[in-house]
Amino acid sequence: MAWGSLVDSLLFTPGVEEFVFKEDNPHLSTNGRALSKAAKLWENDQILEAKTIVSEAHFDAAEVAVARLKETPVSAKILEGADYQVGLVYTADHGIPTKGLVDVLPHELDSDDCIADLKTTAANLYSDDDLARQCGKFGYHVQAALYLYLYNKITSDYRNRWKIIWQSSSAPYEVRVTELPQEWIDAGKAYIRYHMPRFIRAIKSHRFRSVFSKAETYLPMHSSALYAEENQMELLSTVE
Repeated sequence: MAWGSLVDSLLFTPGVEEFVFKEDNPHLSTNGRALSKAAKLWENDQILEAKTIVSEAHFDAAEVAVARLKETPVSAKILEGADYQVGLVYTADHGIPTKGLVDVLPHELDSDDCIADLKTTAANLYSDDDLARQCGKFGYHVQAALYLYLYNKITSDYRNRWKIIWQSSSAPYEVRVTELPQEWIDAGKAYIRYHMPRFIRAIKSHRFRSVFSKAETYLPMHSSALYAEENQMELLSTVE
């Protein structure tokens, strides 16, 4: 099970998912792997019983990470008393439903007009540039714009802010909370306004055309020295 999914499960839906430790498999090979037919059958039986197989060390580490989220003041105040895993479904005039799953719907006074999302990451929490790159690379600003839109369409509890609870995926599982600036959310809205109509047309017509199918494109490349210099400057700014 992926690290982020395990932390999500233990934090947001404790007790819902049933876990079993892979070390409990009585047919493991001497190297601790499920190589024999009997070992693989044991794993299949656990899956058929809707159990999730994890290593004991992985599970214990995730419990430590969850505890860190609950005890770190900046994240604890958002999580305490909040609603978790809130489903959003809205069908506009085009007739195709759009859905989302909100991690955290805070009720704390300073955050009751926002939606919060947990991101476990290997990025450097001390680097603003690293986290900004994560937002751009994975489209977190698009997620924010879409979820805020969906939420405000189906409820009168208006929310217009988006907070990200970042947690390092390695020990000691440090936590940082950032709020997405309005210009990022506006950029997400612009992205949706441009792409959503095209996506809807593709769904209705069952024709998914690639934008790269008819013309070659140019990919600008930078030298390895430039990347090295950028990494060095980032390291120095972190040290400072």
